[in-house]
Amino acid sequence: MAHGQPDFGAQAAKVTVGSLADMAELAARLGSIVTLDRRGDVIFLEDFESPVFLWTGTGPGAGEIHRLYPGTAVMGSQCLYLETGATAGDYSAVIRRFPVTPKQRYGVEARIQRVGIAAYYDIELWIYDGVNYHSAEWRYDRVNNRLLFLNSDGNFEEKAAGIGLPSTYNEFWPSKLVIDSETMRYVRGLFAGVEYDLSGESMYEDSSVVRPSVHISLAINTPVNFAAGVFFDNVILTQNEP
Repeated sequence: MAHGQPDFGAQAAKVTVGSLADMAELAARLGSIVTLDRRGDVIFLEDFESPVFLWTGTGPGAGEIHRLYPGTAVMGSQCLYLETGATAGDYSAVIRRFPVTPKQRYGVEARIQRVGIAAYYDIELWIYDGVNYHSAEWRYDRVNNRLLFLNSDGNFEEKAAGIGLPSTYNEFWPSKLVIDSETMRYVRGLFAGVEYDLSGESMYEDSSVVRPSVHISLAINTPVNFAAGVFFDNVILTQNEP
């Protein structure tokens, strides 16, 4: 999709946002989370307003919850609610898969609420090729107020510390992760309006027979013997990221 024009006009100058000339793309973006980072082309948007839950829920089977939640949302009438079991190490996650477009830079972004709970909040991108998969995870560690990413060894590595947020229950915080499926490396992460350079960091790799596809996931993990919950809203998958 063409770049070169800002969202707000045909010829006006732009400084920090990606720009678009396609009116259908602009219409798809109105009122969405892409106000955080307008680079890349939106290929999927989920605002959880459908009466049907269209994601696949996963977890260890220890009482986790995945459901639509009325009355709390960035916009509209509902969002997604995830809750873990009450044992340290329990998690609750949902996934969606999409046909793969080779050699793309993909981005996934979402809004997260309930960061007052001592838990780990993740957004994830997995790339499958039928033989292997490469996974990238961008984590807000509310226990230690850090941002972490999953490195090539399969361990979480600190990217930034001192990321304290107000312990409120009525505020959604934006998070975004961008990867390059040609090099299988990270590109950048964003959290609460700040961008972090992740270029040069390789994604984790392992074998898989899953057919070529892009998998996005939202998750919460509890590090203590206490059930942790999170709200997610306005999830976007992008491609053609710079």
